[in-house]
Amino acid sequence: MPPSIVEFKSSTGDQSKDAQLAVRLDQDLAVMNSAPPGFDPTEMSMRVFQQYGNVPLTGIQLAQKFRDPYEQQYMNAVISAAMIMARKDTGAAYSAQEWADFLAQVAPMYGEGPEVQADKKNKLVALSAGLKASAGNLYLVTKRDAEASMNNKPPTGGSVTAPPVGTVEDGHRFKGGDAADPANWEPVQ
Repeated sequence: MPPSIVEFKSSTGDQSKDAQLAVRLDQDLAVMNSAPPGFDPTEMSMRVFQQYGNVPLTGIQLAQKFRDPYEQQYMNAVISAAMIMARKDTGAAYSAQEWADFLAQVAPMYGEGPEVQADKKNKLVALSAGLKASAGNLYLVTKRDAEASMNNKPPTGGSVTAPPVGTVEDGHRFKGGDAADPANWEPVQ
């Protein structure tokens, strides 16, 4: 059955942080997976390397190196994903070399084949799954709030917005009323 409001009151700060990171990482992965036809992210890294060599760049410096709007969006998603990985592993503080190492784990690099690029994306998908598992049901509320804010709707404030009557979630159909009340959900036959 969909999570009730009672389940969220006992969440920890780590669960809340993991839920927020998982939502951000899912948004980053959506950008990375929406590349236009013919887009090769390794070409971006080649241009940066040719211009700047092996000098570690901050995320902002790196994102500013691209003129094409999708390249900027893609690189911002890669940078965000690397920052999520870094924060999950080290907390908020990391050295310039650690940043470069995290970025190399995520960013497509010139000369890498499709298999290496797929492995990097799979690593992010696995990180997202781990964050969601750690966040528990709080991930669903955080995701709904993020989607509501992107659609200019007021956030749910930690509660679950009532879906339309008949909506099926996690094997249960909503009968109407308060979505946080388990009595308002019935198992789907």
